[in-house]
Amino acid sequence: MDELLHRERAIDLMRRHNIDVLLATTPENVTYLTGHIGRRQYSCVSPLSFGVFTLSDGAIDLVVGGTDLSYYASRPGFANVVRGYGALPGLAVEPGYTPVGEEARRFFEFLGSERRSPTAMDALAAAARERGLVGARLAVDQPAGSPLLGLLSEQCGGSTILPAINLFRMIRLVKTSAELECMRRAAELNEHAIACLSDELHQGTRELDLAALWRARVAGAGALPAWFYFGAGERSAWFVPPTNRRLEPGDMFVYDCGLVLDGYNADTGCCGSVGRPSRTDQRRFDAIFAALEDAIGLVREGAIGSEIYETLVATARRCGFPEFDSSFAGHTLGLEARDLPFVLAPRVDLHDIFLPDTSDMPLPAGTVLNVEAPMGLLGHCGYHIERTILVTSDGHLDLIAQPRRLLQVE
Repeated sequence: MDELLHRERAIDLMRRHNIDVLLATTPENVTYLTGHIGRRQYSCVSPLSFGVFTLSDGAIDLVVGGTDLSYYASRPGFANVVRGYGALPGLAVEPGYTPVGEEARRFFEFLGSERRSPTAMDALAAAARERGLVGARLAVDQPAGSPLLGLLSEQCGGSTILPAINLFRMIRLVKTSAELECMRRAAELNEHAIACLSDELHQGTRELDLAALWRARVAGAGALPAWFYFGAGERSAWFVPPTNRRLEPGDMFVYDCGLVLDGYNADTGCCGSVGRPSRTDQRRFDAIFAALEDAIGLVREGAIGSEIYETLVATARRCGFPEFDSSFAGHTLGLEARDLPFVLAPRVDLHDIFLPDTSDMPLPAGTVLNVEAPMGLLGHCGYHIERTILVTSDGHLDLIAQPRRLLQVE
C-alpha cells in the first residue's frame, strides 16, 4: 500500500504546536500512520494497535497485538518498524516448517522477532526508549481524561502527553494521492451498489429488500456497510432506517448510504418518486439541484463553509423552495465520515488548541467534501441531493462522476 500519511503537512503542524511525536490509537489514525487494517482493531472498543510517527527522524512504528499479526502479514502497510505484543492463541509450529510466500514468511519471521513485548504499554515504552523520546511532547488521539493518557504518562516518564484528536484531523484534512485513489474506489463502489437497485425500485418493493441488496453488493466487493437510510412517503422527510413498508404509487423516497473500503468512507444520496412526481415535488427538487450547483460553484482553495451554506439556502429559496431550511450544506470526508468536528454551516466558535478559532476556516486544496442539500417537510415527504468533490487551488473537481436527477420509477 502506498503511504497515506501527508508527511509535509504533519511535520508543519507538529512544529507549529511543538509536538515531537504523533501517537495513533484509533483505527482511523493507525491506518493513516501505518497502513495497517487489522480485524480486532475495528471490532473492539479498547485500542489494540498503535501508530507512532516521530518528528526527529521521520520514522513510523506500528505496535500490533498478537491476534492481528496475521493481518499485518497479509497487508504490511508502510511502517519502518513493527513491534508486537501479547500471545498468539492456539498456534504451534510443525517441526521442519518452511514458510511459502511473502505472507507466510512475514508472519513466521515475526514469531521469532526480538521486537515482541508482553503488553502494548511495554511495546510503546520500548519504542520511546529506542527513539529517544523520554521527555518528549506526545500528541495522542484520545480525549482529555482518557485512562490511556495516564498509562502513557507512567510508561513514558518525563514526557508531556497531550490529548490531540483534532490535531490528527487537521493533518488528515488534506489528502494524498494514495488517499484519493482509495476514496475514488470507495465512492465508485457506493454509486455502483445504488445503481444496481434500479431494477428493484418499483411499486410494491419493500424498503428492507432494497437495503439487503445494497449491503450484499457492498459486502461482496470487500467493503463494510456503514449506513443505509431509505424512507418513502412521509417517512422520507427525515433520515430513517428501512422498514417493511412497501413503495406505493405517488411516493417520494430519499436514500443516503455510506460504506467503508480499505478504511475510507464513501457517502452518497438522492431522492426519487414512484410514478411521475407532482409539479410541486419536481419544482422543489429543481430548486435544491440549482442550490447545490451554486454552492459547489463557490468551492475552491480558501472558500469559507458558512458562505457555501448561505448560498445553498438562498438559491433554494429563490428558485422555488421558500420553505428550505437545511441546517448544513455538507461536510468533510475521509477516514471518518466527518473528518473534522464541524460542517459547512453557520459560523461557530471552536475551543481546541489544535483547531482554528471558528468553523470558518479557509478550506485548503486537497480537502474532500460532500456537499448536500437535505430537506424534509413533515406530513409530506423529503428531498435530498449529494455529491463528493475535491477542493483544488483554482476550484474543484468531482471525485467521481455523479449525475444527479430526480429518479422516477414505475
